Amino acid sequence: MEIRHRIYDFCNSESPFIALGDVELDESYFGARRVRGKRGRGAYGKTIVFGLLKRGGKVYTEIVP
Repeated sequence: MEIRHRIYDFCNSESPFIALGDVELDESYFGARRVRGKRGRGAYGKTIVFGLLKRGGKVYTEIVP
């Protein structure tokens, strides 16, 4: 399932995040540096972390399986 579908499903569910107001979202990949010479394999073996930032408030993070 694409990440945009997951976000859409999450926003339509009964969730405490719905009442947050303005939020910023981002994802990042954490892990070892990419091996030189291997094109197109930069995210292989890395952990995806998704984050929500409430403007002027808390940051929520989740590891994406």
